[in-house]
Amino acid sequence: MSYFKLKLCFPKISTDTSANLRPNLIPTKKVDLLLSVQKQEDEEKNIHKILHSFTPSQLLQVLEVAAILHPFILFTILSILDYNPSLCNLFIRYLGPKTTSETLHNFFSSEYGEVEEAKVIFDKATGNSKGCGFVTFKDVESFLLALKNPIKKIEGFVVSYTSSICVDFS
Repeated sequence: MSYFKLKLCFPKISTDTSANLRPNLIPTKKVDLLLSVQKQEDEEKNIHKILHSFTPSQLLQVLEVAAILHPFILFTILSILDYNPSLCNLFIRYLGPKTTSETLHNFFSSEYGEVEEAKVIFDKATGNSKGCGFVTFKDVESFLLALKNPIKKIEGFVVSYTSSICVDFS
């Protein structure tokens, strides 16, 4: 602890057994900082325990409100998406039976920006689309732009889509 400066004030030694033989510590700013860091660590442990008691649905609600009220939290969420574009994934419903992965790719890339992958799920027996698929965007901006209007018409079919990582836990 050589980097902390403590002022020690020793009491006079007396023969009185009730005398305080421990030195009085007069904290400096660095000691105050250390104590505040310790207090913050204790608070983080308490927050961790509290959050573990929440349901996933409650955690989502808290995070949504926090992201709206605190720009840094929103920035952190978007940074995670930027760091891992595979999270920028849409689940598409109500596709037509003849819709292909190429059609899906072309539609979303022309509407919203660069698409990393588009995949339609096919029925092996008929070779037709099962009516659903996935689109992964290369960047967060395209992904968020697509989420703003989650209903579109593709090949005459009205399709809807949501983020494939958003799960309703309720």
